[in-house]
Amino acid sequence: TAIENGYEGDFSYRWHHLKTDTFKPVLNPFSKALITEIEDEATAKEGFLPTSYKTIKIILRSNGGYIKVNESSFMIKDQEIIMMNGVASTLGKNVYNFENVFIQNFDSSGKLVWESWVKKNQSSVNDGGMLGSVFIYNTESSIYMLYNDPISNGGDIVEASFTPEG
Repeated sequence: TAIENGYEGDFSYRWHHLKTDTFKPVLNPFSKALITEIEDEATAKEGFLPTSYKTIKIILRSNGGYIKVNESSFMIKDQEIIMMNGVASTLGKNVYNFENVFIQNFDSSGKLVWESWVKKNQSSVNDGGMLGSVFIYNTESSIYMLYNDPISNGGDIVEASFTPEG
C-alpha cells in the first residue's frame, strides 16, 4: 500500500534452486495484538505500523531462521529566532526520539514463530542520535538489548533478554 499508511507486515523470498525456481514471497502481516500493544487501538484497526519503525538488526540463526529487531525512531528539528542586542539570531537543535522496539523470530521457511516488544521512550539532543537507541548483542542461547532508561524512571541502563523460544 501507499507508504504514508505505514507498514502492513514483513515479507521474505524463498527458493531452493536459484537458477530453476521462481521466487515465492512469504507474507507475514503484523498481528492486531502487537499493533494494539505497541501503538493503540485505533492504529490496530487500520492494521499498519507507522513508517517510523525501521529494522536495526537482523540476526541469522544456525537453524536457517532469523530474528529481526525493529525500532521506532524519528528526529524533530527545533529552531528558535531570538533577538540579541537588536539583531536576530537563530538557535537550532535536533531532537532524536527512540521509542518502542519489537522483535520477530522467523523459522527457516520465513514464517513468523513469535514476536515480542520492549516499551521504551528515549530522547537525545544534538548528539546525532548516538545515545538514544539500543545496543543489541547475541549469544548461542539468548539475544540481549541494552538501552538507557529515561531519567524519569531512574536513568538506569536496562537489559532486556530473549531466548530463541521468545
